[in-house]
Amino acid sequence: MAAQIVPFITRAQLLARRGPRNYGRWRMLVHHHVEEDGPERRKWKAEAAAEARADLQWAKHHGKVDGGAWVARFPSPETPALPDTRRVRGGSQ
Repeated sequence: MAAQIVPFITRAQLLARRGPRNYGRWRMLVHHHVEEDGPERRKWKAEAAAEARADLQWAKHHGKVDGGAWVARFPSPETPALPDTRRVRGGSQ
């Protein structure tokens, strides 16, 4: 069986591709190249709903942590005397 290679796409790349695609779909709708209640438009709406659910799942696992989080810090040549952990509020620092 031949190997199947799946390319890795970062979250930023995914969102960068989604923007122009959605803009193109909006233009096709506005310029009446797609029926407003046609099968292609229904497919786009289903895709948008699936993407919204996937975005919600991603945010649960990668978003801010309520109450902060413990972040492990490792010494480097620039900062050799760091404590091994510090408290981060909301996971945004």
